[in-house]
This record gives sequence, C-alpha cells and structure tokens, in this order.
Amino acid sequence: MSELIRAFEKYGVSVRKPKIDNAVLFIGTLPSIDNELLIKKICENSPEVIYFSPMEDSLLHPKADKYIKYEIGSEAGVLALLAKALLKNKELDEDVRKYIDELDDGYLSAESNTGEEEIEECIKMFAGNGLTLLLGDDLHAHPNVDTIAGLIALISRFEVLHISLLNESELNSKHSTVLPSAVDDISSFDGTAIYFYVQKNESEKLLASLQFATAAKVKDKDDIAIITKDKKYEKIFEVSEKLKGVIALLGVNEKKGYRYEVANVIKKATNG
Repeated sequence: MSELIRAFEKYGVSVRKPKIDNAVLFIGTLPSIDNELLIKKICENSPEVIYFSPMEDSLLHPKADKYIKYEIGSEAGVLALLAKALLKNKELDEDVRKYIDELDDGYLSAESNTGEEEIEECIKMFAGNGLTLLLGDDLHAHPNVDTIAGLIALISRFEVLHISLLNESELNSKHSTVLPSAVDDISSFDGTAIYFYVQKNESEKLLASLQFATAAKVKDKDDIAIITKDKKYEKIFEVSEKLKGVIALLGVNEKKGYRYEVANVIKKATNG
C-alpha cells in the first residue's frame, strides 16, 4: 500500500474508476508514460481536459484545453490554491473557514509558480461539467503526501469531486473531518532535475531537451554519469525534440520515493 493510499484512508478519501464524461484535471503525472490508453480515451470523451505538471506531456499537451506548469515538488501548494479558490464562497464549518482563510496565497503562488488567475480560469472551465480529479503516480511517495491527501479530502467535503488514480483500484474510506497540516513548507528542487519512471527494461539513455543540455554542459551522444543523493547511473545523453525545459527523463527498473530528483549530470572523461 502506497503512502498516498494510507493518507487517503486517514482523511476518508474514496477513490473511484475514472469518470471521463466529466471535466478532467490531471495532477502528479506524466500521462503518456503512466497510462497512455486511458489518456487517449479521456481526450476523446471529456468536455474539458486540464493538466497541471512541471513538464509538458507530448501526448496530452496538444489535446488539453488548459496546461498549468508548476514547480517540481509543489503539488501541495497547487492543491491549496485550488482549495482556496473552490471553497472561498462556500458555507464552511468554522474550523475549515479559519484554515482556508489562513492559506497564504502569495506564498503558495510564489513557491509553486502558479498564478491565482490561472486557477480561477480552470475553475470556470469545469464549472457545470462536474470534475474528475485524476491523480498520477508522482504522488504516491511525495514528500508532502499527507498534506496533499488532506487537501483533496477537504475539497471533496464541500465540492462534488470524482477522485481517481491512474493505476490503482477503487478505495472505500470512512469520512473524516481531520484537517490537513498548514501548507508552509513546500519542497524545493533547484538545479537540473531527472524524472524517474519505472519500466521493464532500464533505459540506456537519458532523454532531455537542448535547454537541459546547455544547463548541464553536455552534448547529444555524450557518455554521462548521473549522480543523485544515493545512486549513480552511467548512460548516454540524447537530445529529444519532444522535451522542453530543464527536466530530463530516465526509465529505471525501480524507483522509491518522489519521481523527480535533483541530480548532477556530468560528461564522463575520455582517455587520450
């Protein structure tokens, strides 16, 4: 059982199969990697498709009605902004009203690099269309997983919200009124970052944009070393025209923890 599922049980969040005739909001996933077939089906059937991600997804981006880019690790901040916007005009219990009012919009917006106006635009887009919140595998071992689950639970108490996980079965949880912790410690991921995703055969190549290559001072086809806090990978660097920004992709056999990780990417020395 993942940390996210445990947190959902704590906060009383029930998970259902995706309801694709609703507006769909993705967060915590690179959809084309996590569940390509489902994504295609959603894009064909949903009235509105909105996705929040630190990276543009090559499959989803051309089909999405709205894309909001946020900083790596700031999903709790994004969800807090969404909660505040959705619940600000609702009749709330006194403790919930106090919690919502104390969320610091300026801090959340700055740390996540997400504008309050962008959040408001999203809310207008799915108003009247229902909303499926489709959560990806990035969140299962997120550093702020407890707060993320609590914010989703809080929204679902006062807003009709269909909650689904891309690659998990349904979950029935007992309702809880526990409030999440304050959102005042959003993780920081400064530097070159790698998005690790699990696949059967580990990739021999690190895929990244030309912008990433410039930042890391490496070139296409270079032999490189990728050094994270607890592991070293030796790969071939490859520039991909499908990727943008300074986040690279690496398919691995196993990944524990949050899928984004800051890493040093170094060109290996050549003899002679």
